[in-house]
Amino acid sequence: REWFTTIVPIEDRVIDPEQQTSLKERFYEGVSARYEHILADLDVPRPRILQLIHEAFTNGKVVIVHGVSGQGKTTLALRYLHDYLPEQWRFFVHSPESISQALSIANAISHHAQSMNVPLVVYLDVKPSDTDWTETVRELAFVPNIRILVTIRDDDLRRASFSAIDFPYSTIELQ
Repeated sequence: REWFTTIVPIEDRVIDPEQQTSLKERFYEGVSARYEHILADLDVPRPRILQLIHEAFTNGKVVIVHGVSGQGKTTLALRYLHDYLPEQWRFFVHSPESISQALSIANAISHHAQSMNVPLVVYLDVKPSDTDWTETVRELAFVPNIRILVTIRDDDLRRASFSAIDFPYSTIELQ
């Protein structure tokens, strides 16, 4: 029941010229980044940070990109997913509404990864004051073939209750 509601494949598609114009106007007005903005090539390339994310994944399974609001954490994560991963290996996970839903999400993704036997990346864009995201990460961090990319505001990261004992992770701080 989590598929296509809280777990959504991140799929490529063609952006038509009319949609390109609309996306461009809204992106530069400061709307929240969406995958369509990446498909329309509206973001500013940041290859050094993309490479840092990639290197962090070579050393571990959980990468947390954090910074203050408006620094482009979501845009960076979506660009990374687009540039570094095949379409069928990347999934966006909406914030769980409860710990039980976090466990349900983790269960659905882990079963999918085990049945497909391919390395999946799960992307969590933590919403302000969301505290249940750590449960999803805890459950997925030790499942074979799953890597987790998290974007989170500094304040929410400081409030989060987890440590490297719960799951090993790397952080990338945007400044």
